[in-house]
Amino acid sequence: MRKSPVMDSFVRQRIAATATVGRGTFRFWLVLCLAACVAVAARYLGTLNLGRVRLQDEPLHALLLRLGTTVAALALAGQLLFAERLKCKPVALPADPTVTLREDNGVSCLAPVHIGRAKTAEPLILEGTSRAFTNASNPRGLSFMPATPEPEASVDDRGAASDADAPSDPKLIVLEAEAACTRNQAEAAGGAAPPAKRALKQYTLAEVATHCHRDDAWVIIDERVYDVTRFIDKHPGGVGPMVNLAGKDCTDVFANYHAARIYRTMLPAFLIGEMAPGEIVVWPHVADFRRIRQELLRRGLFETDMGFYRKMLAWHALLWLGGLYLSLGLQSCTAHMLGASLIGIFWQQLAGIGHDLGHSGVTHNFYKDHLIGSLLSCMMGLSVGWWKSDHNTHHVVCNAIEHDPNIQLMPVLSITPKCFRKARFWDSYHKKWVGMDDVAHLLVSYQHLFFYPLMALARWNLYVQGLIYLITKPDCTHYRRTELAGICLYFAWVFAVALSMPSWAQAVVWIFVSHGVAGILHVQIVLSHWSMHSYEGRAYTDADDEWYITTMRTTMNVKTPPLLDFMHIGLQFQVEHHLFPRLPRHNLRIAREMVKEVVQKHFPAGSPECKRLFPLGVAYHEPGFFEGNLEMWRVLQDAAYAARSAKKGEHGFWECALWEGMNCAG
Repeated sequence: MRKSPVMDSFVRQRIAATATVGRGTFRFWLVLCLAACVAVAARYLGTLNLGRVRLQDEPLHALLLRLGTTVAALALAGQLLFAERLKCKPVALPADPTVTLREDNGVSCLAPVHIGRAKTAEPLILEGTSRAFTNASNPRGLSFMPATPEPEASVDDRGAASDADAPSDPKLIVLEAEAACTRNQAEAAGGAAPPAKRALKQYTLAEVATHCHRDDAWVIIDERVYDVTRFIDKHPGGVGPMVNLAGKDCTDVFANYHAARIYRTMLPAFLIGEMAPGEIVVWPHVADFRRIRQELLRRGLFETDMGFYRKMLAWHALLWLGGLYLSLGLQSCTAHMLGASLIGIFWQQLAGIGHDLGHSGVTHNFYKDHLIGSLLSCMMGLSVGWWKSDHNTHHVVCNAIEHDPNIQLMPVLSITPKCFRKARFWDSYHKKWVGMDDVAHLLVSYQHLFFYPLMALARWNLYVQGLIYLITKPDCTHYRRTELAGICLYFAWVFAVALSMPSWAQAVVWIFVSHGVAGILHVQIVLSHWSMHSYEGRAYTDADDEWYITTMRTTMNVKTPPLLDFMHIGLQFQVEHHLFPRLPRHNLRIAREMVKEVVQKHFPAGSPECKRLFPLGVAYHEPGFFEGNLEMWRVLQDAAYAARSAKKGEHGFWECALWEGMNCAG
C-alpha cells in the first residue's frame, strides 16, 4: 500500500496506541455492564415471592419494564463481550500507483488518474485528491480523471444547454443523465465510438462569481462549471448550501458531502463549461487535506461498522426502559426523578444517532437513513427534515453572522458585537430582518447569566421549529407524514408518563427534569463553535478563507478520554466531522490524528510566513469540556458588556423604561 508522506508517522505510531486504548475501554465497559447485570439478578433473588418471577403487588407494566431493562443490559453486555471489535478494512490497490478513490455508500471506489491536462475533445474531470506538480501551464500540478460522457445537448453561446432541451423537473434531469450514461456505456461495450462532443466553453473565476444568486447559480467542481439554478429548490440538502456556495469553487465541499455516483449520474446534466487554464490554484495545505481523505478511503474508514450501532441500540434501550421502569414501576419520588434523568440522557444519546442519520452516515443511503430518522421521531420528537435543512446550511456557512442559523438567535442571544454593529441585517436562512430593539438590548445584556438555564429549556424550541417546518413547507422534506405521526406519538407517550405521576407537581417536575438533563446536548452543540471566529458576509472568496481554513477557524474539538466518547456522541470531534461529514462517528478519533498532523505542518504557531498568508490565524483548538465552557461563557459575557455599553442611538439601540429602571438610568 502506497502511503502519503503526511501519513507515514501516523501509520507507524498511532494505530497501536488507539488499539490499546480501545481494549482498555472495552474491558471497563464490559466489567461495568456485567456488574449491573449481577446487581439486577441479586435484586430479583432478594425480592422474589415464592419463587415467582413477579414481585409481590408488582403491576404488570412494571414487570415488563423491569424484564425489558434486564434484557437490554444483557444485550449490551453480550455485544461488548462477543461482538467483533471495530476494524479497518483497507482497500486492495491495483498495481498502478496513480490511483485515486471516491466514496459511494460508505465503500471506497477506485478510479484511474492520468497526470496532466489532455487537450482532447473528451471532457475531463479534475480529481482533487491526488496531485503531481508537473504541468508547466498549471504550476500547482492538477491531476485529471476521464469523466463519464455527459448527455448530448445543444450548446448556446454561453455554453449552457438550450431551454428547449433542458427538462424542468429535476427528476427528469436525473433520469436523462442516467439514460445517457447507460447509452454511452452500451455503445462503448459494443465497439461503437461515442458521439463527438463540442469543446467546452472556458470561464474565469470572475465570470463565474457573478452567478451567485438563487435565480442564477453556477458552481465550480473539479474545474468544471455547472449551472445548477433549476435544481436549487429540489436539492436534498436544502436551498441554503447551494445559494451560499453559488459562484464559487465547491470542489472540496462537494466531494465531502456527496457519494461518487452523484458525479456520474447528476452532474453531467448541468455542465456548461470548464475553467480556463491556471484559474484554479491548489494550495499545499489543501492538497494535504485531500490526501487525508484518500488515506481514510484507502483504509476503508468510510464504511460503517454496524456492530457499533448494535451496541448503541442496546445502550439506548437500556436507558429508555430503565427510565420508564423508575418512573412507572416504583412509587418513590426519588426514583421518579432518576427515571426522568435517564429519559433525558436517552434523548441526548439518541440525538447522536439522529445526527448520524441526518448525514447519511449509517447506511450511507439518503432515503434509508432519512426514513430511519423519520421513524425515530416517535422517540425523540424532532423533525429530521427540519434538522437537515438547518444543519446542512450551518455546515457550509459555519459562524457566518447573516447565514448560519445556529448563531442567528437574536433577540435572545448574540455571540459577537458584530450582530448589533449595524441597525439591522438580513437573515438569509429565516428570510427576515434582524436588529437590536429594546427587547434584544435587555436580553443580550444579561445573556451570560441566563445562558445555562436557557439551555435546559432549549429542547422546546426544537419542537416548535420542527413543527413549523413540517406544516409550512410540505414539499421540502421526505416522509413528512411519517414525521408528523411520529411526533404525535412521541408527545403521547411522554405526557402519558408524566401524567402517571402521583401528583401534578411531580408531573411538572418530571417534565422539567427530563428536558433539563437533555439540555446537555445543546451545550455540546454550541460549545464547538460559539467561542471561535465569526465573520460577516460570505466566505470562500480567497485563499485566506477557503473551505478548509474557514472550517478550522470556526470549529473546535473538545478533548475527552476515549472512555467518555459515547457521552459526547461524536460532537467532541467537530473539526473532523465538519471536514469529513460522511465519515462514521466511530472513526473520527483516527481522523483527528491525521488532521492535527497536517495543521501542525502547514500552520506552525508563531510562523511569520503563516501570519503573512493567513492574518486571522489558523490553529487546531482542542480545550477540555470545562475549559471550553469557560471560553464560551466569556464570549457571551463580552458580547453582553458590549451591548450594555452601547449609547443611545448607537447600533440601532433605543432604551425602554424597563431597561432604564434596571440600570437606575434617567
